[in-house]
Amino acid sequence: MMSKTLSRIPAILAAGFVICSISGRVSAKRVQFQECGPERNVIAVNVSGCIVQPCRFATNSSVTFSLLANATQASSSVNHEVRSYINGRAFGLPQPSVNACADGLVQPDCPIRPGQLYRFVQTITIQDSLPTVPTTLQFLIRGDEGVVLACVRIHSLISDPHEF
Repeated sequence: MMSKTLSRIPAILAAGFVICSISGRVSAKRVQFQECGPERNVIAVNVSGCIVQPCRFATNSSVTFSLLANATQASSSVNHEVRSYINGRAFGLPQPSVNACADGLVQPDCPIRPGQLYRFVQTITIQDSLPTVPTTLQFLIRGDEGVVLACVRIHSLISDPHEF
């Protein structure tokens, strides 16, 4: 009986790994957030590399945001903006221009339909030009004509990679 149960463990672990890999949640943790958009439609935010809050990110590292939100407006396009707020002052984090719909960063696929749940994903680079201080990162999702579809802020700390 015991050996029969033990023989199932690799299959169970493999199934769990496949499910985690497909969902992209192996290295991302759900974090506390503040909504900053006009709609209160964000359900969850996961951030890669965030083990304890405030999230701590090393300069010159990549961070992936995954945001789950209930769409309140229709849109055929989706773009992301990321900003850092330090002492109340906003700094745009330059990122490559991304059409999230065309690049497969929206699930299910675009167009966005009101009342449906969507996962928005964006990977950013924390530039070494940012000061290594506490900050608030804002992840903003815009649709057609710049309309805000979702917006969240998370508390974080930008650190020198040698301080980890």
